[in-house]
Amino acid sequence: TPSAEGRGYVLRRVLRRAVRYGQQFLGAKTGFFAALVDPLVEQMGGTFPEIAEKKEAVREVLMDEEKAFGATLQKGIEVFRKSAEALKAEGVEVVPGKDAFYLYDTMGFPVDLTEIMAQEMGLTVDVKGYEACMQAAKNKSKEDRANRSGVGKSFVLEAEETDALRTKMNVDPTNDDGKYEWKQGLKCTVRAIFCPERGFVENSSEVPDEEPVGIILDKTSYYAEGGGQVADLGRLRFNQMSSEDVSFEVQDCQSFGGYILHVGKRLSKEPITVGSECFCEVDYIRRAKIAPNHTMTHVLNFALKSALGDIDQKGSLVDASKLRFDFSSNKAVPPQDLKTIELTVQSAIQRDLPVHAQVVPLASAKQIHALRAVFGEVYPDPVRVVSVGAPVDDLLADPTAAAWGGLSIELCGGTHLTRTAEAGAFCIVEESAVAKGVRRIIGVTGDAAREALRMGEMLLKKVETLAGSEVAGAELEKEVAELVKEVDGSSISVLVKDDIRKELGKLSEKIKKESLKAKAEAVAAASAEGEAQAQAAANEGRPFIVTALELGGDGKLLTKVLTAMRKIFPAGSVLIISVDDAKVRSRHSTSQPFSNSDSSTHFPPSNFQQGRVAVVAGVSDEHVEKGLKADAWAREAVKSIGGKGGGKPVAAQAQGAGSRDSVEQVHSDAAGFASGILG
Repeated sequence: TPSAEGRGYVLRRVLRRAVRYGQQFLGAKTGFFAALVDPLVEQMGGTFPEIAEKKEAVREVLMDEEKAFGATLQKGIEVFRKSAEALKAEGVEVVPGKDAFYLYDTMGFPVDLTEIMAQEMGLTVDVKGYEACMQAAKNKSKEDRANRSGVGKSFVLEAEETDALRTKMNVDPTNDDGKYEWKQGLKCTVRAIFCPERGFVENSSEVPDEEPVGIILDKTSYYAEGGGQVADLGRLRFNQMSSEDVSFEVQDCQSFGGYILHVGKRLSKEPITVGSECFCEVDYIRRAKIAPNHTMTHVLNFALKSALGDIDQKGSLVDASKLRFDFSSNKAVPPQDLKTIELTVQSAIQRDLPVHAQVVPLASAKQIHALRAVFGEVYPDPVRVVSVGAPVDDLLADPTAAAWGGLSIELCGGTHLTRTAEAGAFCIVEESAVAKGVRRIIGVTGDAAREALRMGEMLLKKVETLAGSEVAGAELEKEVAELVKEVDGSSISVLVKDDIRKELGKLSEKIKKESLKAKAEAVAAASAEGEAQAQAAANEGRPFIVTALELGGDGKLLTKVLTAMRKIFPAGSVLIISVDDAKVRSRHSTSQPFSNSDSSTHFPPSNFQQGRVAVVAGVSDEHVEKGLKADAWAREAVKSIGGKGGGKPVAAQAQGAGSRDSVEQVHSDAAGFASGILG
């Protein structure tokens, strides 16, 4: 599968070169490369039957890649073209490394593609400069991670440092077999002290007190970050002849070439020297929260494979609060499959299966049926096999037994439970996309899982209670909005969350229907009121009407009511004002008289909110002859709120942004304009 690293990136580079060539030189449209799958199957399917079997999956992956790269391809080509032309105009024949890195980092152009494009224009690329920019970006990323870890510095032992340890300082790689032992205070000896700015030092006093340092021991019980599992934290307590408690806080733990670097800060002023003895005091309470997440990550991997079939692991993260597992898939996992996956993991916990771990020759491990390994990962030899449910010796005795297909069996160097029941509980709290063709599941175990399940049940019951209540209207809308916010911010089972959202969807539909009904009732009342006003004006012989009606600013509805009023009041002219609100504030829209001596204008004082003020006007032929034109009347009405409008002398409309106060002004301006012409 195309990806951003390893073999997947090699494939992506080849695909992007082909897509660029096809679109730029052959004039091909997006999708042309995916369309080649069928003829490929026809020609090669007999020799490579797996192509035919996975034809649709291959087509989908190619289409996704084309679309993803196509989004920036043309812009990237244009950026490169302008840059190349500017360079040639200056007589420069080498594309700067920073420009090549920009194309990679922003536009997704692999450097080999940029080299091909440069060659086509008679240029070369400063590859060393590009690699320097790439390294600088990686270093920045490491610094960011270090800052997030609390250490504040990036502690990395490069090849020259590990070589110096081995050949110049005669320091053997750290024996970390003790990481699999729990609740022990392993006695160790300091073999080296490292600081990024100063290199190796003999005494920690050579480093300012506030600066972190890295300590290398002859042996350790700390687990260094690796295999997706975070590092152990804790302390190193030194057995020195001092009245002061000398200890070192381990804030991170990393492995470089077999050397375990314990990174942290001194908690006392007493210096630490090479050769000092200390005791490892791992925070086993924290590790006890990490281990169930790691073991259940293995079981989750097995459950995913069982439910979805051919998936590949794309990464993982295991810490004290959660487990995160990335896997290959081009679409979301259906709810019914998520339920099966979650139940499979929960079943493993309930069955209290033993967890076995044993170091064996790599060749022997690879013979075990159903062994799960990360594609492209380089494993040590010998390697550690972790089996949930069967002793490793049994697996090796009969590696091809079909029974192993029902077990979680992986190569792993992490710390695990001894029995699955120790995990306590499990639930999936998130399933999402993280990249093209990669999905992510986040799960929790133990107390966190129990709390997630409890909270989910509580929220579901809350929604069901609301659904069965008599709450309606604005109160129901408020309750639903608060529940939506609460559910979105809660870490609960994705399955329960899906059920809750379905129930909330039903309530939202109920609110929508109630709102439409209320609006229809309000509109009917407003229409009746408008017609009543028209009849009164006709009976009283008034020349015009200016009125505000609750019609939601709906242009078609305004025109319909205007037409009805004009039929009743054909000799007069009518201007209707209405506000487009988000909500209807009242089911009753009866207009109230607005203070005016000729009683020809009306305004409801409390039925409007700030929104869009809409106006429609209809003028009789007689009034047009006298100088009152509908288009001018409508424009004058909304002039004070910066509105615009248009139409014909006999019918027009206009609108502008307004509030209650501005609507009053619109009434006043419209009435004044008509009175000034008609008297």
